[in-house]
Amino acid sequence: MAFNTVHFNLFLYIVVIVSNIYAGNHTSHFEAQEKLISKIVLNSDIRKEILPMANSSAPVLLRIKVGIRQIATVDEVNQALRLNVWLRLYWNNPYLTWDPADYGNITSVHLDNGLLWTPDISMYNKASLEEDIDILYTRLSTSVVLDYDGNCTWLSPATLLSQCKINVRRFPFDEQKCQLVFGSWTYSALKIDVDSAGADVKDFLPNGEWDVLGYPMERFVKPYSGIPYTEVALTLHIKRQPLYYTLNLILPCTVIATLAFLSFALPSNHGERISLVITVLLAMSVYMLIVSSTLPQTSDAMPVIGTYFLCIIVETALCLLATCFIAKIRDHESEIPKWLDKLVNKRLARLLFMSNAIEGYDEVPKLIKLNGHPKTVDISLNEVKLSDDTKTARSNHTTMQKLRDELAVLTNDVSMRQKREAKQLKWQNVARVLDRFFLLFFPLIFVVVTAAVFA
Repeated sequence: MAFNTVHFNLFLYIVVIVSNIYAGNHTSHFEAQEKLISKIVLNSDIRKEILPMANSSAPVLLRIKVGIRQIATVDEVNQALRLNVWLRLYWNNPYLTWDPADYGNITSVHLDNGLLWTPDISMYNKASLEEDIDILYTRLSTSVVLDYDGNCTWLSPATLLSQCKINVRRFPFDEQKCQLVFGSWTYSALKIDVDSAGADVKDFLPNGEWDVLGYPMERFVKPYSGIPYTEVALTLHIKRQPLYYTLNLILPCTVIATLAFLSFALPSNHGERISLVITVLLAMSVYMLIVSSTLPQTSDAMPVIGTYFLCIIVETALCLLATCFIAKIRDHESEIPKWLDKLVNKRLARLLFMSNAIEGYDEVPKLIKLNGHPKTVDISLNEVKLSDDTKTARSNHTTMQKLRDELAVLTNDVSMRQKREAKQLKWQNVARVLDRFFLLFFPLIFVVVTAAVFA
């Protein structure tokens, strides 16, 4: 029993000793960190305003690295790029150093950015929209990591809104290059030397509309009011994914445009032909408005899709003119010009394999007159042998004379009507041949224009 008591007391003694050592270490670490931070923030109101230059001839080296996180929006109308990034700023403050051995082997501390000097980094080409007008460094609210050798690291997420001149010439198959230019707002190159630490897309979230092709980051020196300033420019090279616009604009537009060509497949006397082409023309005008509303109001270049829609509108308008022309000439009763008859009913019809369709249209139906009367009328007084001496003969002669006169009038009317119908048939044949020609011509032009525009 006594033996167990001794072991139990020994166990309690060891536990107390270990607890005191552990608590002592924590207390010493806390005290060391408190002592270190107290030293750093001493007179911080003054120190944070002092530029940490080692000497008057050595500017502070500020290195900027940008982690591209996400392309939020590309505003074509306002020509602006909204980008979510992770900014990484690196510089050295030689006045904020310590020996880790004197402070419990503490090698780094996290400080509020208002307790030490931070660079007034800004984006020079920021798009000036109402909801985002603060200067860049005032929006970085994270802490600064300070190492024992004075190296400072400021990591912060940010949403950047930069100007981006949109080149709409190849829209929606376009590529854009947008620059984000960073530099100090008040310090010249003699005070702060801004340099590039590169950019990366390791944590990039894919965008449904844009692909990133490149992101070079370069350093430049530019004079402002005769004073040199250093700046770094991140050039974001992006390419649009055209699938959305192809399925929602180009493909429907192409299908609708082909409906106008089908009007030539309808009978030339069909009253809805003109209505069909006008409807297609209005639909194309609506698509043109949709495209113009998504692009900047600039005269620098005409977008490919705008050129395509404009060509289709012009071609549809020509289809409308051709349809109206065919509808007008179809019911003509005048004599067809010989050159037109030869050009359309002979040559063009033969080229379109329609020569059989005009057989019998080039001559008036066989009612050839003989001595002023149609040959088909076989009744002639010369063939009727009558005796002039009888009363019956005189009556028959009178009857036959009247019959001949009536037949002459009737056959004359029939002849005129057949001539008129023959002329109309020629005009109708012209309409049919032109329908066949335009049914082949306009789709061919449409294919050529499409290939030329998107080539």
